[in-house]
Amino acid sequence: MSTQETVEKADAKDLNRGKILLVFIIILFVFLCWIYIDAHRKYPGGLFSAKAARLGLMTVGEANSVLAMASQDMLEPEVIATLTRSSDKLGLLAPQLGAEAEFTVILGQIKEELGSTEVHWAALSRLFGQIEDRIEAGSGTFFWSGSADRWIELAFFTVIGTLAFLLNEIKTYFSQPYLNKRNFIIYTPWYAVNFIRGPFIALVILLALTSISFEAIGITVDIKSAQFEYLILLAAVLGYKSRVADNQLDILTEKLLPDAWKKMKRP
Repeated sequence: MSTQETVEKADAKDLNRGKILLVFIIILFVFLCWIYIDAHRKYPGGLFSAKAARLGLMTVGEANSVLAMASQDMLEPEVIATLTRSSDKLGLLAPQLGAEAEFTVILGQIKEELGSTEVHWAALSRLFGQIEDRIEAGSGTFFWSGSADRWIELAFFTVIGTLAFLLNEIKTYFSQPYLNKRNFIIYTPWYAVNFIRGPFIALVILLALTSISFEAIGITVDIKSAQFEYLILLAAVLGYKSRVADNQLDILTEKLLPDAWKKMKRP
């Protein structure tokens, strides 16, 4: 077999590997999207938020039962103490329901009323009713925004972003000449590693952005107060641009561990 025939055979084999990678990633992409949509259809409130919603409605029900037994508009200290415990419990459940911002105002009004010298049945009955309506209404968005469920959302979109990046890489190199630019067989492990590495780096940076002072990582955007849809978009972008995210991770490490970073970079 001549050298030309050998190269052509290797070229065809490499293109076949590229097709296999392409089909595999597309199937994985579609499969994950199907699971995502089906899970949201079956559990519109979230996998973990549903339990929090049941506990929230139960807590409101207990508060309403106490209010129903009150014989006058001016509440007694025992009733106030019970309603305070219910209010505190609802405050703990609010992040799990993805409704912390909405609950803050109502719970603040409840605590203000409970802390006043004269606590009125009518005011608290109205406020606990608003809490109940908010829980029953759900998050009001397709995305799961509860404190636990949101990380399932973010993880999914980092994976989807990474898969889109890998698909783009295959498309880019598929038309390139063999050996000089394209070699899917040699780079198959690279695709496998980046499928794990991309979402991991993206999630680490998202965790940093939502929990660490922005001055430490050179970012001035207020991520904490941003809408959850913004975080989802950011998750997808970080997954797709995992190389850029890797550089941001270097900046984070340098700021948080300056001494260790200097020793590592020392020639």
